[in-house]
Parts: sequence; C-alpha cells; structure tokens
Amino acid sequence: MRLAVLCMFVAAVLAGCQTTPQPPAQRPPDFAIGATVFPGPGSEGERYLVEPDGMLRAEFGGGVRPTDHPPRVRQLAAGEFNDLYTLALTTGLLDSTPSGRVNSPETFQPFENSVLVYYAYDGLRRYVEVTPEDERFGPLLERWRGWTWRR
Repeated sequence: MRLAVLCMFVAAVLAGCQTTPQPPAQRPPDFAIGATVFPGPGSEGERYLVEPDGMLRAEFGGGVRPTDHPPRVRQLAAGEFNDLYTLALTTGLLDSTPSGRVNSPETFQPFENSVLVYYAYDGLRRYVEVTPEDERFGPLLERWRGWTWRR
C-alpha cells in the first residue's frame, strides 16, 4: 500500500515538473510577436505587434502601453514574417525558459528604457522583459524600425 501511494506521489510530482517544449523550427501558423519600448531619456515610446496573418501594427509616443492595439502599418510578406520568426528563434528570445519572464502586462512596472516583449504560438503566451540593447531583442527592434521607417 505504501509503495502504491509513493508511486502516485512521484508520478504527480513528475507530471508537474514537465518543461515547456522548445519552439518549432518553422513558424507556427498562429505565431504572433510584439514589443513595447518604454520611453527613456531622449527617446519616445514604441509599440510593435505582428499578428498571425503577418499584419504589422505600430504606434509611437510617450503613452504607449503593452495592452494597446496599434494601427496597421503594413502587411508583411510570408518570407519577411518567416525571417522575423527565425531571427527571434536564433537569438534565443523564444527559449522555453527565458530570463526576464513577466507574468502579466497589466501589472508590469517598467523601468526607464525597458522593453516588454510578447510572443504567442501553439497555445503558449509569454511576456519577457529586456532592454533595447539586449542581444536577443536588438535585431528585432532594428527590423521593426526599418519596416516603419524609424531608423
């Protein structure tokens, strides 16, 4: 009897310790990614969002929030969106256990010049705090700025 109880306990613990699977090599059809760059000294806020259909949305100014739904800027070609996914994947931004993980954009308290990145795919939704200079995020920010003529 003790052995059966012990086995059930171990099975329950192991089930709770499952790790999040690594992101797929190819862009999932429901992949979305966005970022809110909070203003710092001499810089304004920026908000970018790429929806699963490849629609790029963006807005700029001091009052941007991670819960904003910016206006449409342009439709990305499938190749552009695939390249963006590959860039996020290869920089490590989509790692299964990213550092800087944030539980909720509603309760997030940014520091000056911080960035809150959002991504979602296959039912997973994550928020990660980085800086504009973070090697995981800098290349994505430059790509978004180029697509919105903000270099």
